Formats: sequence, structure tokens, C-alpha cells
Amino acid sequence: MGYTSSMLVERLREGQLNFELEKVDEPREPPVPVTARLLLDSAEHDGLLYGWAVDPNGADDGWRGLVGGVREYAPGFEAEFLMWVRAEDIRQRSTCTPPG
Repeated sequence: MGYTSSMLVERLREGQLNFELEKVDEPREPPVPVTARLLLDSAEHDGLLYGWAVDPNGADDGWRGLVGGVREYAPGFEAEFLMWVRAEDIRQRSTCTPPG
């Protein structure tokens, strides 16, 4: 079995998380592990849910969760993401570790 390493090539702008957290109506402290379907690539990615807000960017479509994480966008290349994701596109990940 071979070892594959990835390179993080895109990071969040300094202060971006704090800027978006100002819009949060219901923060999650600590952030909750989730899997979210991102409109960016229509794929599911693991990340952390920082909180909820109603129409944080004026979308007028209800509750959205602020989700951040790292996604692989090409083999071996990763980028950080921070996005407002529709509530129906977020599901909580289990925090239990399977026995083994």
C-alpha cells in the first residue's frame, strides 16, 4: 500500500472566520463535526459547524450553517473552505470511534 501526501495550497484569508462568525445567530461551542454538501463542487466534505444564522448573506432562503474544513479539489491538492451551507445539506458526523 502506497503513501499519498497532500499539499494545502489555499488557506482562508486572515480574519475571514471572525468576519463570518459575526453573522452567526446560534453559535456552536465547541464546533460540531459535520458532513456538508457544498455547492462549490456538489460533493460532500467533512468539516466543523461553527453555528447557524437565518439568511446570513441576504439569500432569503432560511437557516444556513457556517461550515469550515479542508477539501481535496485535485489529487494531492487541498484547500481550506468556509461556507454558509443550507441546513438540509448538513448532517452531523458521529463522534464515536468504532471498536477495533
